[in-house]
Amino acid sequence: MTIPDSLTSTTRDGETITLNHTQLTRADTIISTANTVGGLGDKGKIIALMTSLVESTLRILSNVSAYPESAGYPNDGDGGDHDSLGLFQQRPTAGWGTVAELMDPVYSSRAFYGGPSGPNYPSPSGVLDISGWETMDNGEVCQAVQVSAFPDRYQNYEPVAIDILNAIGGGSTPGGGNIVKIREMGNQLMVIYDNGSKALAYPTTGGLWYVKNTGGGPGPGTGSFMWPFDPNTQTGDEYGPREGGVGTFHEGLDFPVGCDTPIPCIGNGTGSENYYHANFGNLLIVDHGVLPGGTYAGKQCRSLYAHQNAPSPIAVGQSVNKGDIIGHVGDTGASFGCHLHMEVHITNPGDPIVWNTNNDGGYRTAVNPRTFLDEYSA
Repeated sequence: MTIPDSLTSTTRDGETITLNHTQLTRADTIISTANTVGGLGDKGKIIALMTSLVESTLRILSNVSAYPESAGYPNDGDGGDHDSLGLFQQRPTAGWGTVAELMDPVYSSRAFYGGPSGPNYPSPSGVLDISGWETMDNGEVCQAVQVSAFPDRYQNYEPVAIDILNAIGGGSTPGGGNIVKIREMGNQLMVIYDNGSKALAYPTTGGLWYVKNTGGGPGPGTGSFMWPFDPNTQTGDEYGPREGGVGTFHEGLDFPVGCDTPIPCIGNGTGSENYYHANFGNLLIVDHGVLPGGTYAGKQCRSLYAHQNAPSPIAVGQSVNKGDIIGHVGDTGASFGCHLHMEVHITNPGDPIVWNTNNDGGYRTAVNPRTFLDEYSA
């Protein structure tokens, strides 16, 4: 998604602030780095944005008084708070990194997120090193990482952080989404994204915080693949024998979502086939290449998206990423109402897809998408 030239938002205490393109570019780096670390979700990204908004107003700050050499690195201005540097005002003397490292927005973001793959693991602690951070108030997590003398400042910027995430989406690294709707569900809220993802949110004293996507999916997750839609509440005909329809064996899963709903790709791959099929209607097949691990290690994987409302915009040979929108739900071909029919095919490398919609025990390359995604999504 294109980074806006500017964004105006309002803090919790009612202050209106406007962020410029450079600040939003720094926010995009923070968000994108979270996608490479994994396990953080929107909650982790919001926590990082809140922290950087307070510490540096989303700027890479040098500190000439403490480290004259810091002015020689790309920066957005000079800070001067003790010996703090960069987006998160991290201190070399506290073990966060060298001057050169902390002036690098990717390094400083990775340090803030922490975890086993973080540059400082296990200390100083980043977000992923804070026990129970997933259920803590966002401001409390910021403070647990920063250990600030002013712990109450962070929560004030949560609405701004959410607006930034909504404006930028998942960042430059594919897999994110923009909030398009928030639906009440008792004492919870269902947050719906434009890539088909959903997540539960709870209203707390600190605003919204996001939890694991419903049913283990859908959503970008950290695995190689993702569910296109909710696997528990939005699934129609299952994989297996059936009566009616085309043949006596259903080789995919049906998702009866509304017409024109965006369809996210379940994994990284390349457009393989894109044409109109008498039964499938507007059809796209994506080749995900040879799987490196799991039950189907060494096998070639392809996913199929049928009954789209129009030909998919993905060309044969075009690269796509997990979560990219590859078309919209329709009712074309041998369809009985708007839905996505999705199949997953596993073959030896280079072998063609083989369909067998008869319940005769004959050879087919289609496997149960539910079983496949239960294993390969996260």
